[in-house]
Amino acid sequence: MHTSISVIVVDDFPLMRTALAHALDEDDRISVIASCTDARNLLDELVLRTPDVILLDLQLPDLHGPELVERIRRLHPVPRILACTASERTATVSAVLNAGAAGYAVKRQTASEIADAVVSVHDGNHFVAPQVTAALLRCNVAPDSNTGAPILQCLADIELEILRLLVAGATDDMIARSLYVSPRTIQNRLTRIRRFAGVSRRTELTRWAVENRLA
Repeated sequence: MHTSISVIVVDDFPLMRTALAHALDEDDRISVIASCTDARNLLDELVLRTPDVILLDLQLPDLHGPELVERIRRLHPVPRILACTASERTATVSAVLNAGAAGYAVKRQTASEIADAVVSVHDGNHFVAPQVTAALLRCNVAPDSNTGAPILQCLADIELEILRLLVAGATDDMIARSLYVSPRTIQNRLTRIRRFAGVSRRTELTRWAVENRLA
């Protein structure tokens, strides 16, 4: 007897959440068992039921990005996580996969492509959208201080937010509170950004961000 793949859809935009849930439910390989609006709603739902796959938007209002994936994996390690987001930045892709996601889909894919991705990660594979694969290749381009474009591709969304707050004069604790993550997470991210920028001091990093028009 065929058993469909159980999925929870997580997205804070009602139209996108409803459209994704409807499209996946139309595929007879998949059964959407719940939809959630934010991280807290999802974590409450996971106490009650364990889906095969979580289709997860990364930009939720209460928690987002790799930290969100890490939190889910730590508390509920069984479901496979398929990120489904608008961001195609290479560092975001790498960070999310390293945090434990089984796949990375993007919202400009078709419903049938996302359904195929759900099936693929459920079957134990890792999935990366073709659109993201192209972005990963672009990260091999040396950063251009005139345009900043390759730099934007190689920094995660949260890292760009950290840089903007840093330039505005925020402390690590203030940045952590603003982004709903721990100060340790901010410190780790700043270490990675400094390594990427080739600087060692906070003042140098601030100047680098301004010169590259990242803040």
